[in-house]
Amino acid sequence: MANEGEPADAQRLRALLARRPFGLFLDIDGTISPLAATPREAVVPHEIRSLLHDLSRHVHVAIVSGRTLVDARRMVGVDALTYVGSHGLATWIDGREELDGAVQPYVRFAQQAMVELAPLRRIDGILFEEKGTGLAIHYRLTRDGAEARAAILRGIAASGSAAHFDLLEGVKVIELRPRLGLNKGTSVRSLVNRLRLEGLIYVGDDITDIEAFEVVRDLRRGGRVDGVSVCVLHPDSSPLVERASDYTVEGVDGTRRLLEYALRQFDPARFWREGSEQ
Repeated sequence: MANEGEPADAQRLRALLARRPFGLFLDIDGTISPLAATPREAVVPHEIRSLLHDLSRHVHVAIVSGRTLVDARRMVGVDALTYVGSHGLATWIDGREELDGAVQPYVRFAQQAMVELAPLRRIDGILFEEKGTGLAIHYRLTRDGAEARAAILRGIAASGSAAHFDLLEGVKVIELRPRLGLNKGTSVRSLVNRLRLEGLIYVGDDITDIEAFEVVRDLRRGGRVDGVSVCVLHPDSSPLVERASDYTVEGVDGTRRLLEYALRQFDPARFWREGSEQ
């Protein structure tokens, strides 16, 4: 997709956006929020929040994140959206939270893993992110990322409690995720079926988004649902994510332009009004 003006394949995108019901699914960090030194410092720009709010009047908008449900809702701050947290373990939809019952034993496993992995805190720059049913260990702030990653992997291998989890790597983070077969891809498929969508766009930037990209491709091949995946490129994005996607945009600003283009198809009068007021 082009950075300025219309996307490179605008005709294809216009046809896709015309399908109903339609879903727009987005990751948070690196997609609608610039990557920050720590998870707590990341912010979703006001302009993107406003676009998501306005788009939710026309289509189903879902935030699909590795963050906890509480954190994702706090960070984006748009009540009208659907939220999927912790890579599919919890969902906020129709004004209520839905939690997979099978995750409960992992609360205790995660607490034990925190204790067993505590020596990693001696490494300057290591940050633990507690997720209730899992754990993420960030090493963006360490002096030697490769060395810190190796130390984290050694610690996980020696932890009996960590053995209950699947290990997932993202951008400068290693996560312990409940071994339940739930991920961003399964969440996307579930929402598509539940909402009876006929079209969708999924936008993401990280390795964990590849599972969702693959589901979008599988649904498209099945013929009932049309959709595309969009990779958000930034200095830390993996070539694997780009290769798995249908299109790319440059950074969070590219996501913003994509959202503006989509909203323009649904509400062209809004942009005419804004232009006349300037």
